[in-house]
Amino acid sequence: LKCIAVSLGLGVDALLDITLGLDMAKNISFKDNLTTFRTLHYPPIPLMESDEDEPGEFKSTRCGEHSDFGLITLLCQDEMGGPEIQLPASKEWIQAEYMPGSVLINVGDLLEIISGGRFPATVHRVSVPQDPVKRQKKRQSMALFIHPDDNEPIEPLNCGGSGGTEKYPRTTSFMYSLAKLQRLTGHTYGKEI
Repeated sequence: LKCIAVSLGLGVDALLDITLGLDMAKNISFKDNLTTFRTLHYPPIPLMESDEDEPGEFKSTRCGEHSDFGLITLLCQDEMGGPEIQLPASKEWIQAEYMPGSVLINVGDLLEIISGGRFPATVHRVSVPQDPVKRQKKRQSMALFIHPDDNEPIEPLNCGGSGGTEKYPRTTSFMYSLAKLQRLTGHTYGKEI
């Protein structure tokens, strides 16, 4: 939080003070917060005859391109590596290489909103490895998707004009997630938007 605050031109403890003052995440792991811990398992893909005859490019995706709903996602991955990240300016895809003992941090949609776009949400995907040897091995990772409490107001902080309410209208953590879920799936699971 301190690094994000400084990069936004705020005081070093500004986001920490806001978070503590508002109790933004007092309900993590309870009913009024969408913070979720998930284990992600991608099974091995058996070698096919065509892999031996014509290696070529394997154009399959295990998890399509998306950005995460919340503030940040902490991802621990195994030596098989992890997602591909889309660079915001060029739209080029790069591999997020595995680094032992590291945690990959993805910026989520809500951090993009509160930073007024200064921190764009990380668009990423998980593709099937091109290397036939890697394809035959499982991939395991753990992700902690961190959200503010459901009813917390979400709007750009004073970021020196880098964002605005037209692009990022005021919402709540829960309503943003519900609206995005409806856009992606067509469902709201009985909840009103």
